[in-house]
Amino acid sequence: MSEDKTNKEYNLIIGRHCPFEKPNYLLGAVKEAVSYDANALMIYLGAPQNTRRRFALTELKIPEFKKILTKNKIDIDNVIVHGPYVLNMANAAREDIFLWSVEFLKKEISRMEKIGLKTIVLHPGSRVDTPVEEALSQLAKGINLTLENTSTVRIALETMCGRGSEIGINFEQLKYIMDRVEQKERVGVC
Repeated sequence: MSEDKTNKEYNLIIGRHCPFEKPNYLLGAVKEAVSYDANALMIYLGAPQNTRRRFALTELKIPEFKKILTKNKIDIDNVIVHGPYVLNMANAAREDIFLWSVEFLKKEISRMEKIGLKTIVLHPGSRVDTPVEEALSQLAKGINLTLENTSTVRIALETMCGRGSEIGINFEQLKYIMDRVEQKERVGVC
């Protein structure tokens, strides 16, 4: 890329993960993205290894966040949330973990809707001690339960490397999941 053009002038969408840390949360993340001329960013709404969310929405300074996005021509659709690693809606062996994952994801999506964010990236999960097909169906069931009472947020399933009992490791598995999702327009792959 020549030095006299920016990402925006080339119509590229470029960004990276930005820290979502106290006390600045959203403001800190978007200011970091602006500092390197990004027009996209990914954040976690808490630590990726757990589901603790220790902030009130008022602490996020959402109007100021949106003002910085607008001023810097960053489309809010290009602010992506990554879900915590500990969710496992593919777990058909433990109903408690499955339901806990669904309930947490519903709450995370509710937070996202209040902020105005529209896409969350999820790891598909692990099959634990169940057959692959059963885990894939369980994940689709979890996605359906999660999306049934939400209105705007999309889920992007991240492809996985296949370590251990991970699912979502190839396009055939992802297609199997997506074929069983009711609101297909709200689920994609990244």
